[in-house]
Amino acid sequence: MKRENLLNALLSALLAFGMAVGSVGALVTAFGLPLAHVGWLIWGGLAFSLTCAALFQWKRGGLLLLCLLALGGGYLWHRGELGAQCLYLVSRLTDIYDLAYGWGVFPAEGEFVDLPMLVVGIGVIFTVSRALCRGSGAALPVLTVVLFFAPCIVVTDTVPALPCLFLLLAGLGVLVLTAGVRRESVFQGDRLTAMLSLPLLLAAGALFLLNPQETYVNQSKELQQAVMDWMAELPSLVENTAAGISGKTDTSQQVNLSSLGRRIERRNTVMEVTAQTDGILYLRGRDYDSYDGSGWVSTRNRTEEFYYPGGTEDTVTIRTRNVETLLYLPYYPNEDIRLVGGTAGNTDGLREYTFSLSSLPDAVAREDDGEIVAGVGSAEDLDLQRYLTLPIEAEAGLRAVVNSLDLVGSHGVKAEAIASYVRNSAEYDLNPSRMPEDATDFACWFLKEGEQGYCVHFATAATVLLRAAGIPARYVTGYMVTAKAGETVKVTGENAHAWAEYYDSARDGWVVLEATPADEGEETETTAGTEVPEPSETRPPESQTRPTEQEPASSEAPTAPTVPAEREPIHLTWLGNLAKWLLALAVLAAVLEAQRQLRLRLRRRSRGAPNARALARWREAALLARLLDTQPPQELHKLAQKAKFSQHTLTREELSLFDNYLRTARQELKAKPWYVRLVHQYLFAAY
Repeated sequence: MKRENLLNALLSALLAFGMAVGSVGALVTAFGLPLAHVGWLIWGGLAFSLTCAALFQWKRGGLLLLCLLALGGGYLWHRGELGAQCLYLVSRLTDIYDLAYGWGVFPAEGEFVDLPMLVVGIGVIFTVSRALCRGSGAALPVLTVVLFFAPCIVVTDTVPALPCLFLLLAGLGVLVLTAGVRRESVFQGDRLTAMLSLPLLLAAGALFLLNPQETYVNQSKELQQAVMDWMAELPSLVENTAAGISGKTDTSQQVNLSSLGRRIERRNTVMEVTAQTDGILYLRGRDYDSYDGSGWVSTRNRTEEFYYPGGTEDTVTIRTRNVETLLYLPYYPNEDIRLVGGTAGNTDGLREYTFSLSSLPDAVAREDDGEIVAGVGSAEDLDLQRYLTLPIEAEAGLRAVVNSLDLVGSHGVKAEAIASYVRNSAEYDLNPSRMPEDATDFACWFLKEGEQGYCVHFATAATVLLRAAGIPARYVTGYMVTAKAGETVKVTGENAHAWAEYYDSARDGWVVLEATPADEGEETETTAGTEVPEPSETRPPESQTRPTEQEPASSEAPTAPTVPAEREPIHLTWLGNLAKWLLALAVLAAVLEAQRQLRLRLRRRSRGAPNARALARWREAALLARLLDTQPPQELHKLAQKAKFSQHTLTREELSLFDNYLRTARQELKAKPWYVRLVHQYLFAAY
């Protein structure tokens, strides 16, 4: 191998490998993707970088590489590992996006994503090596890197590790700055690459040092909020069969009940919780005050105090995976907490915070003993009327149900009677029927006709019946987790839950009411620092659908339980799989055709001086000649030199010589076998 070729191969291998590590590392660190064989991926990527750099030194090396990749990809696909891991990767990505926008989660099981990450690395290495060895320009490798990096910028909490960003930024800088020289001379491009590498590395390092990530302040919150609100409304344009996504366009936080169906399991870790005592912790996320028969809305700008003063009995430390827009409140904080719009805002951007919890008040000995109390302030300080409002068309039917229960006693006794009635009204099931289109009220339909439901159903029915009984009540979402004294417990999507809160005037506070039935033989524990309803009537949480609109990049609790571990997952039918594959192929074909048309249009644009048009035609002629394994006519080479270096302006007749050659060369390429034509069309955009 000549000295120039050796230098080219070395630079190509190093730059391609570095950008591949940056691309794969960005995805892995941003989304917390699980890898089983990190060392194997690194050594495999390095070996492929060296192979690409060596083979691209020969004319047909690229075609040989494509054949090898096709064979390897076909083998992995045939074994089923590649397809399964790709689906699991999509599931992990959509799970993160679902937390921000409520788009729904693509269901797929898996443990690792090594093979998809290998594909990402191979794609980056191939395009970067080709650009450096063949002088084909930076458009394709830059497009490839941006395509793989794009998932990281869909939401604001998926920030890659700084070393990965550093490698990508430095690599892209080298590619873009040397592309023009490399198109004219690969050797000169290598020299410029070698000279620019160190200054670019130093410049990128200075950029990261002068702008550390921890001191970054987002100055575009208003624009970001507008974009997030718009993105959250997208599901209203397309029916989402995954359910739980609202079709309303109200900018308030919403839960759409009319589209509830089968719940999809979410296993991502949302936070970690450490408590001093054993028991069940309710972690309150948001409450919803307005009910219209088909959904819940959390009215913005309503404010109230939410805490209970008293002696400290326990402390709870919460560490969230990302910076959330809200604080999750255990029942019940000892310090002054203000709710705005049903939630405690995380204005300081905390990822870790600790609450001191108060002991139960003296009312523990009353007849409503065992309920969790939270909140301070007299009823006069609260607008309790909003928590008594019911849809006019359903009010009479709901009051009839309440009257049939013959409720007597305190609010606590009445509330427990209502919870017992709701628990016995239907069976707990994660795949219930949807609310019929002709039904006007979700609670009435569920209590009279619904045979199955999960926590969203039971909590909604309990809240609505409490209001019908004249007891102020609201619907609440959050997480419920079993704490262990002194141990850190992970809280995942499986712990998301929904329950009811009612206002007890005797205690001057909000009381948790658990109306979701328990599985047979299931037991509950005492909540750390509090007490909970009867163990036989309380159900541990499972993953839930979330409110249809989410705060930006928030993992605010969804509201529907997830499939238990012992339950068999529901698989898609072959027809649904076929439709998804056909749709994916159609999208892929459209993307390939779009990039081909764009590259052709950019290459053949006719604007500019005749000499500029001649040089553009010469570059295309050189490409077609290389694909034909020939040399372009010497006459065209002379015209290109004249257009570039002389003051002579090429005539129309001279330009037509380029057009004639291009036309003839395309005809010869179209006579090649069909599989070669596909490569020429979509990889090289030759015609």
